[in-house]
Amino acid sequence: FGLRRSSSSTTYRVGEEMTYTPSLPFAANYFTVTGLPPGSAYNETTGEISGTPETPGVFTVKLRPFSDTIIGEEIEVPFTILPVEGAPEIAADIVIEGTA
Repeated sequence: FGLRRSSSSTTYRVGEEMTYTPSLPFAANYFTVTGLPPGSAYNETTGEISGTPETPGVFTVKLRPFSDTIIGEEIEVPFTILPVEGAPEIAADIVIEGTA
């Protein structure tokens, strides 16, 4: 089994509720998950990832579904967590130097 990448949209915003349910080719009854964005959790029976993200950034969540007879492929799901709407953002890598 190899690595499979999710094609689902997983863009959310800090402070807003999120829910992601993996789409699988078989009925899983257990999941392992790593790399969750801060503020989120997963249901180890359904694989659903939910919560309220706390930190902006891109997080690569890896989940692996299991059934009684199948060990599924590891699925890599990129979650993009945007800053709070209207929050100031630094748009360039400009360094300003000076003395006071």
